[in-house]
Parts: sequence; structure tokens; C-alpha cells
Amino acid sequence: MFNYIPSTGLYSSLTGNGITAPSYTSYEQMIRYEYKLGNFTGLDVDGFTIVNFIPMVDDLNMNGSPRGTEITPIFNGVSTGGPIPIDVYYSSDTPQPGMTAAEYDSIANWRTWLPSTETTRAVKMVSRDGYKMSAGFLRDVATLTLKIPTKDNNSDDTDKVINNSFFY
Repeated sequence: MFNYIPSTGLYSSLTGNGITAPSYTSYEQMIRYEYKLGNFTGLDVDGFTIVNFIPMVDDLNMNGSPRGTEITPIFNGVSTGGPIPIDVYYSSDTPQPGMTAAEYDSIANWRTWLPSTETTRAVKMVSRDGYKMSAGFLRDVATLTLKIPTKDNNSDDTDKVINNSFFY
């Protein structure tokens, strides 16, 4: 498996269950995505913001184009345990076709409290004021957990896809 990390620039990846290949749910029907960030600019970077549209049927990618998800999982939570101070925000606003993640971020109604696991459409993670990502930084910064609804846990749905991506 080839995993390219640029020699200069910022790096980000989203992997399922700690791997970079497609991942599969287990009998617990939970999906865990790990966010990994890196700084290879040679300079410290002032903070970061991650915006993730929660997968849903007929969803959109970070450029506002169709992403092709075939099952709508239920948002279960974000964990940010670790040394990086991160604030988490939630939105129930549905991304619109043609709208980039940056455009969505500027108009979404972000809350510091979770309105509902079933209506959450996006998550934003922001490093707290004053945080600097040092040159050479590379680590997991958060984990997103989703649950497969019971109605989709059947043999008819075994080959269906749940796509995910994020904006950094």
C-alpha cells in the first residue's frame, strides 16, 4: 500500500478503523473515522479547522458535488481526546448542491451542543485560540463515530457504500 505524505505543505487524511483501504462495519454496526493532520511546511501553522459533512443518502462532497452514499448512518459523536485543545460544533443544516465546505461553514448555524444525533448534518472541529501546529506535526486529532441504523442491517444492504470526506 502506498501512502503519500508531501514533503512540504499541510497533510490531512480520514481513515476508517485505522486503515487507509475501504473499511467494513462489524456486528456492532459502528463506523469510526480517524482524522489525521500533518504540517510539513517547515513553519508553525496557526491552528486548524475541520468541517465534515455527515454521510447520508444523496449527499455531497466538500465541493458540493454528489458523493454517492447509499445508506444514512446516524451520527454518534466526536472524540477529541489528546493534547490538542479542540472545540467541537454541530449543525443540522443540510449542505446544498454546488456549495463548497467553506461556503457552508460561513452560513451554517453552528452550535456547541448537539441538537440531535439523527439530525446532525455536519461537524466542525476548531483548534482553540493560540494553538500552533508545529512543523513536522503528524498525528490523529479526533475520531468520528457513526451507527448503522437497524433497518439497514440486512443482507440487501451488504454492498452499499457510505462515503465520507472532510475539509481542512
